[in-house]
Amino acid sequence: MMAPAVGRLLAAYLHDGTRHPMLERWRPERFALGQSQRREDMIIG
Repeated sequence: MMAPAVGRLLAAYLHDGTRHPMLERWRPERFALGQSQRREDMIIG
């Protein structure tokens, strides 16, 4: 049920670089910055 909303957010990011705060924790740069050990607060299952 989240796929359409996430798709719109990712499309906006690819189109003009607009980043939604909800997606900040999954940015690829977190590995280079050493932030990959962060605890996940949201579990979807």
